[in-house]
Amino acid sequence: MSKIIIMGVKHNNPTSFQKVKTILNNSNAKNALILLEYDMLRYKKHRRKTITARFFSGIFGLKKTRFYEFYHLTEYLKKEGFKFKYIDIKGIKLAKQFYRDSNIKDLFRMATTGSNNTNNPVFEEYFIKKRETAMIEEISKDCLKESIKKVYVILGNDHLDSMKKRLSSKGIECTVL
Repeated sequence: MSKIIIMGVKHNNPTSFQKVKTILNNSNAKNALILLEYDMLRYKKHRRKTITARFFSGIFGLKKTRFYEFYHLTEYLKKEGFKFKYIDIKGIKLAKQFYRDSNIKDLFRMATTGSNNTNNPVFEEYFIKKRETAMIEEISKDCLKESIKKVYVILGNDHLDSMKKRLSSKGIECTVL
């Protein structure tokens, strides 16, 4: 069985759901286990909001909201009979802890958004490495459990080159779609 990781989907990109859908249709995804990054989707927690977005979409043109897109992505996967599950990436929880800490809040904002035309490359590198390590641990654990040797990553993050190298060192082939 192959594994497709849907992570880092650009929630501000109005065509992201359409792109994911196209990729799923073009690849051999029916035989794959698709992992959805739970913290990105916030599916269960925000279900009421997704339904609200769906309800108002025709009136206010909210079809481009993240809630609308991800609600329909999970519904689409269910309807088409794909095998999928949510994973909760520990690195995102770590980021939230950083952000909640008032001493470091501005630093985190600068590191992730580059606000005020400044950023902190040391902090950003630290955060990215922590998150990447958490992802690799999670992916490797599932691959080992299900004897998976190949991973597909859809619309991933900037540090995928490093991830690919680290996964291949564990005997897992990583393909970025």
